[in-house]
Amino acid sequence: MKIGLMGGTFNPVHLGHLRAAEETREILELDEICFIPALTPPHKDSKDIVSAKHRLKMLQLATEENQFFKVDEIELKRKAPSYTIDTLKELKKSKPDNEYFFIVGTELFTRIDTWKSYKTLFKYANFVILNRPGYYEIDLSNLFPLALKNEFRYSYKENEIDVFEHKDSKKLIFININGIKLSSTKIRSFIHQNKSIRYLVTEKIQEYILKNKLYSEVKK
Repeated sequence: MKIGLMGGTFNPVHLGHLRAAEETREILELDEICFIPALTPPHKDSKDIVSAKHRLKMLQLATEENQFFKVDEIELKRKAPSYTIDTLKELKKSKPDNEYFFIVGTELFTRIDTWKSYKTLFKYANFVILNRPGYYEIDLSNLFPLALKNEFRYSYKENEIDVFEHKDSKKLIFININGIKLSSTKIRSFIHQNKSIRYLVTEKIQEYILKNKLYSEVKK
């Protein structure tokens, strides 16, 4: 199976996450998208992150009506912090026949050289970089962190998709999506200011946040 992996805090999960996952699944013809909530992300301040229990439940509510969306608790069951390399190793060990596609945004990819064991990530998964409007016309090679520039052997286009071949035979794939410009930070800010978050998250997520009084003390 071809499995897309989307990790993050999902604090909270919103329509931007869901739309990006749906577009990626369709463009790359993936069998499913697996959302992986982090227990404690190494690159984020954890003071504004609600409990894993709440974030997991919101993801389950947000994905339950899409047969191609799954939620995996793999990082919640491990000791913090949540490192991508450890997750990829564990997934590949448990289901070695699956082909994994780890999905990240352009901005995050430019900082991938700060990740734990970043040079070994491509042993376990292909990486999919999401280009949103405004990034379509830039030179993709300029997005590579200097430490990774010599890790790729050649590039080519496949169905209008830019693909870079890694020396470990995995691929770095750039796809253009429309997406929805939205952030969890902005949603938390709206909640703190008693502003509506309708149409930014699903109706079930909005109800869950209000019922459990989540983010009411977040100050952004």
